Amino acid sequence: MKIMKIILTPHSFLPMNLIEISDFLQRKCHLSLRPRAKFFCGQNHIVGNMTFFRDEKPIIRASVYFFKQLSLPIKPLSLHIQYDRNRNTFFIGPIFTILTDQIYKKEKNVHFGTIHSYCEEMANYCFEKSALLYVTSLSMFSHPSPKGYIYEDGIWKKEILPFPNVIHNRIHSRRLEQSDEYENFLEILSMYDTPIFNFRFLNKWKIHEIFQKNEHLHPYIPKTELLHSKNVLKTYLTDFQHLFVKPIHGSQGRNIIYIKQQDDAYNVQYTTENNDQSLKKYESFQELFAGLYPLLKKQPFIVQEAIPIQTFEGRPLDFRILCHKTEAQKWKVTSIVARVSSKDHFVSNIAKGGELFSIHEILPKLFDPSTRFHIRKFLHEISLEVAKTISQHSKGDYGELGIDMAISKEGKPWILEVNTKPSKNMDTKENDTIRPSAKATIHYCFYLSGYESTTS
Repeated sequence: MKIMKIILTPHSFLPMNLIEISDFLQRKCHLSLRPRAKFFCGQNHIVGNMTFFRDEKPIIRASVYFFKQLSLPIKPLSLHIQYDRNRNTFFIGPIFTILTDQIYKKEKNVHFGTIHSYCEEMANYCFEKSALLYVTSLSMFSHPSPKGYIYEDGIWKKEILPFPNVIHNRIHSRRLEQSDEYENFLEILSMYDTPIFNFRFLNKWKIHEIFQKNEHLHPYIPKTELLHSKNVLKTYLTDFQHLFVKPIHGSQGRNIIYIKQQDDAYNVQYTTENNDQSLKKYESFQELFAGLYPLLKKQPFIVQEAIPIQTFEGRPLDFRILCHKTEAQKWKVTSIVARVSSKDHFVSNIAKGGELFSIHEILPKLFDPSTRFHIRKFLHEISLEVAKTISQHSKGDYGELGIDMAISKEGKPWILEVNTKPSKNMDTKENDTIRPSAKATIHYCFYLSGYESTTS
């Protein structure tokens, strides 16, 4: 099929089924003078009569009826066509969708929570690349023409839109991903072979099980166990004295417990659901377990040895490495940022006073040039191996992963966590430019849609 960028323009005075095509586009697609052709966008189609006009640009002019039948916004659009000569059929696209459960009314506009600016950048980059992106939710998604929000003149406008070519899952609720509503949604996508990537959260224990099956990663993984009994916690405290207890479905540093054994007493720091941090002291293991039990019984937890990691100005330091899958189905590192916790906090939560630094800014303050080079090389190589391993051993497609790593005081890298829906609050950009992760995600959408030849 021939793939080309086009300008698709509504024309108020054209008859319903008449489509005007520039002779430039006619020559490029080697169109015969057959009077009729079929036009698809998403799951909608229309059959129209073609006529040709003189213009040295790839232009299609069509009636408002044409736009409505294909569920396209009634305005000039820069998109692509694929022309199948054997079937005399045009396919218009690509159409990309961000699926989220964070759609809020904010004054006269809508807001997409923590991914709002990210969605704007994705929409702007799609405009540059001649694709159409919209944001939708499970409740708005219907077949064959979902409702969604498109970005126009700085405002998100709700419209009926084409069925997407690719869906990027940014649902924040793990419970929603386990619902019948989400399963029904996946069935519809499967029916039409519509790709969706990052389609589920992977919990901490699932990721650890994947690591356990891949011995080459064992040297970089803290000792970890599912906290299924009191004896597991007691054994870990005997072996390590310092450890973390983490909810397997947790995110953003919530409900993490840090236990430090001193003599026969236990100092415990923990983060709440609101990311506040508390400190308690227990005089015996029995008292400790009794104090933790009300929290532990609510959900499954893992217990993990606490690695003595490198600090910056006396505060724990770790790194968030964003990795993206490329058009060649290989992983690349898109960005690395250093995260430093706020004073007296043990997690690097940005919302609670943690700070972000460029890796180029912070490593020179801690290491000599040779050590800096090896640390960056380690972070890069291990992150790519983690991303490759997770994607190969997980059901579904993953195109973006956030990998948290730390460096021990001896300079050894450690894998802390893998995030299948990495936060966009730690995804840096300069000035008003489009962040690298937004560009990388759109490039992967192009690949999945079959329009990959247009991303250069």
